[in-house]
Amino acid sequence: MKVIKKENPDGTFHMKAVASTEEVGRALDAAQEVFCQQMGVMPVPGSSAAQAAAEQLGIKDLDAIVAAQAVEYLVPMAFEKHGVIPAFMPQVRAAVPMHREKAFEFEFEATSKPVYELSGYDPVSITVEPYGSVDDEVEAQLQQIAENFSTFEPAEAAVIEQGMTVFLAVRCLIDGKEVPGVTTPGRSYQVGTGMMPPSFDEGIVGMNVGEQRSFSFLAPDIDAEGGLSEKEYRAEVTYLENQKRVKAEITDEFVTYTFPMYSSVEQLRASIFDDLDGKRRTGYEEYKRNLAADELGKRFEGRIADEVYEGTMRNTVMNMRAEIQQQGMRWEDFVTQNGGAQQVNMMLMMQVRSMLVQGYALDALYRHERLSYTDEDVMDVCRAFNPADPALARRRMEEMGHSLTLKESAERLCANKWLVAHADIRVADEQGASAEGE
Repeated sequence: MKVIKKENPDGTFHMKAVASTEEVGRALDAAQEVFCQQMGVMPVPGSSAAQAAAEQLGIKDLDAIVAAQAVEYLVPMAFEKHGVIPAFMPQVRAAVPMHREKAFEFEFEATSKPVYELSGYDPVSITVEPYGSVDDEVEAQLQQIAENFSTFEPAEAAVIEQGMTVFLAVRCLIDGKEVPGVTTPGRSYQVGTGMMPPSFDEGIVGMNVGEQRSFSFLAPDIDAEGGLSEKEYRAEVTYLENQKRVKAEITDEFVTYTFPMYSSVEQLRASIFDDLDGKRRTGYEEYKRNLAADELGKRFEGRIADEVYEGTMRNTVMNMRAEIQQQGMRWEDFVTQNGGAQQVNMMLMMQVRSMLVQGYALDALYRHERLSYTDEDVMDVCRAFNPADPALARRRMEEMGHSLTLKESAERLCANKWLVAHADIRVADEQGASAEGE
């Protein structure tokens, strides 16, 4: 990437960049992958993300949908060329849209991350909740296994109601063609649990054993522009049998048959405990770091510029909108459920200020204590993005020009770990008082 940086009189700077066709292709590929993950597109061996999206969502031009997101993947590369860490991600301007197999020229105004100091650097004092036990969670997971391996037995004939488990024959059609994933000669189905859209459940409620019924129902869909929509299906349903669920009994025999890697219930229980306890400890350390960073932030001195607030706020809202859409909810509905636009804006403003202050405070501590982050810190940052394969997350971030962002995150994590290691930590007892903790 070719990048020209020019200082502005107000202390900001202007960047003009030209991304190569190879960089454009990588950015579009990355944006396509993220889009497919958010929309639940299943990977297809031998097919690209665009082909999978076309087959499963009917999207003809995935590049056009993800182009705006892909542009954002190019911006960190421009910063990295000049070793700049921005105060927030800028808004990009481009004369022509991004296209695969073509170089892409873009420009933006940016602000370097400011430097602040703290009123003091003495150890912080925090009070944490007790670590607790995962025993109840272990038993709950064993019961969930028993539930998941339940069998179904015939039950006394009854009219279909919400919550019942019934055995149905279903023929599902769209535009006169059968839908293979839904059409079945016979399948156990629990009414009202979200396995099918609510309008399907409404269509079968009230049926008697042996009854046949035809009706239409609506299911979520993605339109050609990647937005949420609905599609109408036709269902032909026969109610074959009422059923009752019989939970599996977790015995040594069940465990060795279902999970051959374990020889007994106790061995399975121990494995579940180790997994849950490991996750709990990871979360507990993060909880302590958040409390310590919040306490450190109270020593923050200085004024955060309006443009930094506004830029960070804009990016936060954009990311939250993407998360809400991924959950299948409209932004307007989310705002209404959370008290309206004014309440949501206030909540976001508080979150943004806390995030900025904590970050700048950790930067100051890192400099003051002359800390040095380790490779383990880098991997811990990447583990937060991809717990299953942090090495892959690191490689992709570095390939996409996020090395400086990765460095900043590793420095802040290093400072946060140091902060907790030197903190005065008290553990609250059951009566709400506090006792010395480790």
